[in-house]
Parts: sequence; structure tokens; C-alpha cells
Amino acid sequence: MPIKASRNDAAQLAETLYTGRDPFSYKIIIDKGADAHLQPGQPVVDGRGLLGQITRVQPLTAEVSLIIDKNQMVPVMIARTGERAILYGYGGGVEIRYLPLHADVRENDMVVTSGIDGLYQEGTPVARVSKVERNAGAAFSRITTEPVAGVQQTRFVLVLQQKGQTPPRPAEPVVPVKKTKGKKPADSE
Repeated sequence: MPIKASRNDAAQLAETLYTGRDPFSYKIIIDKGADAHLQPGQPVVDGRGLLGQITRVQPLTAEVSLIIDKNQMVPVMIARTGERAILYGYGGGVEIRYLPLHADVRENDMVVTSGIDGLYQEGTPVARVSKVERNAGAAFSRITTEPVAGVQQTRFVLVLQQKGQTPPRPAEPVVPVKKTKGKKPADSE
């Protein structure tokens, strides 16, 4: 199924051109930019889930920081229980930090956006829990997750409108003015 057909919100299709130049950050460059009315902060998804968000916009391209980048944090919740948390990128992967030991989290739980931040729509798939470690001597559980989106192999992406943002209006068509030889337009009274 095409990714745009699986979404019911306003979105623009874009193609990944290349990855960022810094080997220690996880960014991709897409073929849409200010010319397509993109803005920093817009969420970016593929057919499976959240990839990241736009962090820089140029006239013809935009930079997308992937959720696996060490500077990215996403407010999420465990879909099965509604337990809220923050998903942190750590430079190649994602994990949930600072969730109490008693939190009801299991392996294979789906992690989705919570929508609490006003940036991401609620319910977008982000990751799946791969391992839960509870150490009685620690204050928090160690929760390892795997992103569900193809963070390093996606060719086509959707740039979503931010929560509450209105989609850009298409440009009005230019109607050519018909010139007549030797006649002046009539003055209106």
C-alpha cells in the first residue's frame, strides 16, 4: 500500500536524496524545501512509522534529523497500556529512559507518539520494545527498543503538517491579460 494512501492527514511526498555529511549524526536530505512550504519541526514518516523531523530548510531541500540521532527525543506512550515516556535517540538506535521499575512494559509492546508535545499526532508508530531489564538496585527499568520505520533505508517519505498547522494553499493560476492594439480600457465612472 502506498504510504500516502495509509494516512488521512495532510502530507507531502518527498524523496531521500542522500544522508548527512557528518558521520556522527543521523540525518537525511530530502528533495523538498522552502519551495514546497516545508518548515523546521514538521514530522517525517515512512510507510511503517516515524522517521524524525525537519530540522533545517533550504530553498529546494530539507534536512531531516532521524529519531536515532543522539539529539532527538520523542514523547511516546506504550500503545497497550497508555504509559507515557520519552524515547531517546542514542546515535544509531532508540531507547526509553527513566520509566519506573513498576511500569507495565513488556517485550513486543508497540511504542507510539503520545501527541502531548503538540508536534506529533497521537498514535504514530515509533518503535517496538525488544528487551525490558528490571534491576532491583536501580530506580528505573532499562528498556531497549527498535525503530519500526526504515530509518536508514527509506527512499520515499511523507512530510506531515504539524499538529494544528493548516496545509499550504496551492498557488493561484496566473491568468494572462489580453492586450488589444490601439484601444484603451474604458474609464469607469
